[in-house]
Amino acid sequence: MNRSGEEDGARRHVALIGGVIIAPTALLLLLRWTSIAHPLVIALVGLTPLLIVPILMTLFLLALSRDGRLGIVAVITLLGWMFTVTPWSGVIGCRADDGPPDVTVLTMNTLHGRADPLRVAELVDEHSPDVFLLQEATPDLVARLGADERLDDYWSRSDPTLTDGDGVAMWSRHEWRDLHRFETGGRSVPQAIIEAPQGEFTVTAVHSPTPTTASLAAQWKQHFVDLRNLQPDTRHLLIGDFNATKDHGAFRSLLGAGWTDVHDSKGCGFDATWPIGSGAPLPFAVYRLDHVLMNDGFDVLSIEIIDDTGGSDHKALVAHLRFTEP
Repeated sequence: MNRSGEEDGARRHVALIGGVIIAPTALLLLLRWTSIAHPLVIALVGLTPLLIVPILMTLFLLALSRDGRLGIVAVITLLGWMFTVTPWSGVIGCRADDGPPDVTVLTMNTLHGRADPLRVAELVDEHSPDVFLLQEATPDLVARLGADERLDDYWSRSDPTLTDGDGVAMWSRHEWRDLHRFETGGRSVPQAIIEAPQGEFTVTAVHSPTPTTASLAAQWKQHFVDLRNLQPDTRHLLIGDFNATKDHGAFRSLLGAGWTDVHDSKGCGFDATWPIGSGAPLPFAVYRLDHVLMNDGFDVLSIEIIDDTGGSDHKALVAHLRFTEP
C-alpha cells in the first residue's frame, strides 16, 4: 500500500472514532426534547451541558480526518448544543441591580440532616433571609437550629415527613397564615402566605421526588404536572430542590406555565448545585437542581450560589427579589 492509501485509511479510522463519539452525543441532545420519564434517561439528560466535551473531541478528530459527513453531524450537534444549553444570562452579564430587596430567600438541601447546623445558622445570619427552607431536614437538625440564638427572630414550621429525612423545614422572619399542605407526586408540600412589611407573598416549599426507580420517576413526572396546575393570583414563589434541571422537559413545563427561574434573569453561567463534597464523583457540581421560581409579581435583583454548606452534597441558593408594581 502506498503512502497516500495509508493516510486515507488512517483518516477513515479517525472518522469512524469520531462517528462513534458524536452519534450518542447527538442522540442524547435529541432526548432532551422528549418527555421520557425513565430513570436512566432523566439522569443522562441532566448531563446535557457536559456534551460540549465529546463535541469538541469530535471536532478535533474532524480536523484530522477531514471527513465531510462527520463534519456535518458535528457542526449541527454543536449548534444544537449552543442553542439549547448556552447560559445567555451569563454571557450577556449577571450584574446585580441596585437597591434594597423587598424579599430575600435562601434554600438548601441538607443531605438528610448531615449539614452542620452551625454553618446553616451562619448562612442565615450572614444573608438575613425573609424566608429560608431546608430540604432533607431531620428532627435533630431542626432542634439544633431552634436552639441557636441567631434564629430567634424566625417563625419555624416543619413538614411531618421530617421523620424520614426527606421533608422540608421552613422558617420565616415574618408572621404567616394559611399554612397548609397538599399532596403532589407522593410528597407533602407545605405552602404559606408570608406577611412581610413590604407586602404579602406566598411560598410553596418544593422537594421533588428523586427519580432513581421507575415508580419514583412516575411520581417525579406527576409532581411537575401538579405544580404546573397551580394557578397563583398573588405574588408567589416555588423554592427548593426540584431534582431537575432546565434540560428536563418536566421542569421546562413549569417555565412554560408562567413561572420564571431567577437564574434565567441573574444567573452567572451554569451554576450547578449538585453533587459536591467528599462523596462527589467529580471535583465540580454537574446538575443545577436547586431553584427559586417566581411568578410575575417579582423582579430579580441578584442571586448567589454558596459553595460551602457544611457537609451537604448541595450548594445553597440565595435570591434577592423586588416586588413588581401591581
